[in-house]
Amino acid sequence: MTKKKYSKQNNNETVVVNNKKDKLEKIIIGVLFLLLFFAGLIGEKKVGFYNDELYEQNILRGNVLEYAELLGNWNDLSLTYHERTVIAISQSVERDHGVATYLPLTPFLAIDGVSKEIFSLIWHSYTFALFFLGVIMVYAIMQELFKNRKISLAASLLYLSSPRIFAEGLYNNKDIVLMSLVLATIYCGMKFIEKKSFKSAIILGIVAAFAFNVKIIGGFMFGVVGLFYLIDYLKNSYKNNKFLNKELAVGLVAIVVMIATFIAITPAIWGSGWDLNGYIEWCLTESTKFSRWRGTVLFEGKLYSYAANQMLPLYYLPKMILITTPIYILVFFAIGLFYIFYNAIKKQETDKNNTFVMVLICMLVPFLAALLTHARLYNGWRHFYFIYGPMALISFYGIYNLAKVIKYKKTYYTIIGGFIAFYLFACLHNGVYNTAYYNILVNHKDISEEYELDYYGTSAKVVLEQAEANKVSDKVYIYSAGYGYNVLENNKQVLSMVKRDRVIITNSYDKYEEWVKDGKEVYIYYNNVYVPKTLIKGHKKVYSNTSWGNDMSVLYQ
Repeated sequence: MTKKKYSKQNNNETVVVNNKKDKLEKIIIGVLFLLLFFAGLIGEKKVGFYNDELYEQNILRGNVLEYAELLGNWNDLSLTYHERTVIAISQSVERDHGVATYLPLTPFLAIDGVSKEIFSLIWHSYTFALFFLGVIMVYAIMQELFKNRKISLAASLLYLSSPRIFAEGLYNNKDIVLMSLVLATIYCGMKFIEKKSFKSAIILGIVAAFAFNVKIIGGFMFGVVGLFYLIDYLKNSYKNNKFLNKELAVGLVAIVVMIATFIAITPAIWGSGWDLNGYIEWCLTESTKFSRWRGTVLFEGKLYSYAANQMLPLYYLPKMILITTPIYILVFFAIGLFYIFYNAIKKQETDKNNTFVMVLICMLVPFLAALLTHARLYNGWRHFYFIYGPMALISFYGIYNLAKVIKYKKTYYTIIGGFIAFYLFACLHNGVYNTAYYNILVNHKDISEEYELDYYGTSAKVVLEQAEANKVSDKVYIYSAGYGYNVLENNKQVLSMVKRDRVIITNSYDKYEEWVKDGKEVYIYYNNVYVPKTLIKGHKKVYSNTSWGNDMSVLYQ
């Protein structure tokens, strides 16, 4: 029996596809993605209550309040939320970033029986699902470009294998979600430019609106796609010696759908009197000169505070990218950049390369804008995680192009596969503890005194559980100073009710001394971001979370 084959056209290349083999590959890759998703999801059990989590959940409640007012259910809901100090999003200083992607979780807000512990787990799991959407989008983009499932799979695994990104994919509902939606916008933009259909315009408009809703930079991605569509439109019009009315109409539909969807899912606009210009102006100001944050940044061994007018060095953003991204991704990213310009000059693989030019613009323009405006950044480069997707795509473009000139291809692929497998295993093994990852470009001996390891305190939950599980009496007592106390209180809220009652926390040193004097089982909590090292001097480390050779949350006695 002969195997059925069919051919399909891709950028003037004919690709012969074996029906059975193609179907089998789809099944295998689908199963692999499911296994990776659930393997990552298992790590959610160790994720604590991060510092901004309640604020983010209240932003969702603030959005729901606006919809409730529109639908006439304002009184009952506002009374319930008022008890939680929740206000309508149009009246909140947090209106500069939206949470429209989290509206499906609204029903859980109305269920009184959902504990903080359960809702936090649901919130984190949903966030990881949105993070994994980015993995699927990388696969889809590469499959659209190369029509090769092995290349597409390898690229998506490379994307997944960055420890810092993976860790934040377990809980970061702003920067990680934007990262995934930027990739979705790029993919939908590719289909929009290729198909020039009303369907593709509508899909792009909706997806881009959700990216725009998360942060204003999401709207820029739509603009980049629009620019490339316009260039393509002008080329085709010149070639046909006439304006192409359908293509023009398709472009206009994409714009209208994007704006209409954005307004519909962003109640901060219509809740404050339809002041779209005022909203955009507020978002632009807060994106570059963010003024509400009063924390500190540990960078190169020095604490910086914007509240005290201590600006981070201009090189903060590029350095944080360089020292927290696996070296092999950075190296191939540089090679990918070279080939983007080389292929453009040589006019090789024009269609593919033009897409990578679009991808490069999506990351390069915001990056340069941040440097030129000396934007206020903190917590590493999380505000710019949205450029990681384009970085990963360009990095694999470097791998792809270099493979053409490498003589020993099997050895080359084995090395690449080894890097991906190593980092992917580390990501799954360490889970949220991957926030402590720094590459070989920094001195690991004194890293806890130089850089932040767990800014959001997500590792504190596990040390609390360790102390509670190994207690020698009916209760365990923990003392911490500064914001370390807040980190403990946050994470205590997501312990089970039984464990929660057995953990007593204080930020009073007098109370700590009283506990010690009474012979109670007392610990001191340490986090290198919030707690001074002098507090643990002379004490012994008892419980800790160690990742990549670095202690994150630690209990001393």
